[in-house]
Amino acid sequence: MYMPQPLSARFAAEFFGTALLLVAIVGSVIVADGLRTQPLLINALATGGALFVGITLAQPFSGGHFNPAVTLAFIFSGDTDWHDGVVYILAQVLGAVVAVAAVHTMFDTPALQTPPPTSIATGGLWLSEILMTFGLVMVALIAAAQHPERLPLLVSTYVTLAVLVSSSGAYINPAATFARTFTTSNVGIATENAVPFIVFQLLGSILATVLVIKILCPLAVVTKKAQTNKKD
Repeated sequence: MYMPQPLSARFAAEFFGTALLLVAIVGSVIVADGLRTQPLLINALATGGALFVGITLAQPFSGGHFNPAVTLAFIFSGDTDWHDGVVYILAQVLGAVVAVAAVHTMFDTPALQTPPPTSIATGGLWLSEILMTFGLVMVALIAAAQHPERLPLLVSTYVTLAVLVSSSGAYINPAATFARTFTTSNVGIATENAVPFIVFQLLGSILATVLVIKILCPLAVVTKKAQTNKKD
């Protein structure tokens, strides 16, 4: 049983967990580019590994969301209240941007960079972000309600696979997408392209939340909410 943690500790868990995730995302592609090796595979493995470690450590504190799309899903499912959710999202965005700056500094490059404008407005990429975010949120909600002890493994495995099989590279995280507008590495994204990515990520999150709450496991979600309220 997890004991209730102060909000400051939960903020720190989301901040450092999201920071670890972005260090893995950005750092892995910089290293892979320098080694002239397979950047996608290295990026996928680093991202999945960071998520597994981060969620395992943060789960007793905040649940280990590291993603506004996931946090919003837990808010709507009743697992997280709005006040805490806003704090989590703030921590995630700050952690992501700080991590990008830290990685750049580690490799002796400007801390915050501006990717050049690019045109990636294709329906396939938008569909990829909807579907991959949909899957992530569905996995997170069901795992949290029915298999919380397996949540780190299930989410990290899913994200690793999503990075490898999706056309968009599975950004599937508004905080990470925003932070990627500050890097010119291979995972960087121009600001004008980040906005639709985030919109379609949130759409995927909403669709998955409705599906899980209303159809797949409404009883499990209600039971989880009741247990949370009882602890409080």
